[in-house]
Amino acid sequence: MNPADSDRIERVEMRPAGHNPSGGERAGQVSLHLPSPSVWPVVVAAGLTLVMFGFITHPGFVAMGILLMILGLGRWVGELLRG
Repeated sequence: MNPADSDRIERVEMRPAGHNPSGGERAGQVSLHLPSPSVWPVVVAAGLTLVMFGFITHPGFVAMGILLMILGLGRWVGELLRG
């Protein structure tokens, strides 16, 4: 990084939603919303792992992996739509 560019860098701080210690909005301040942590991406990844394992071993694992992926994706999308 060029030291001459340091005056153009703005520090971004993560705060809980609605947290404003100064009492007023600063001009140009951007609020960033992050979804809550979820276990469903891990479930989808486990389903994909089962599918890949099933391709080299037994088709039953492929079927179980697909079902697990469908379950995980459905719950993950449902969780995102609610919150």
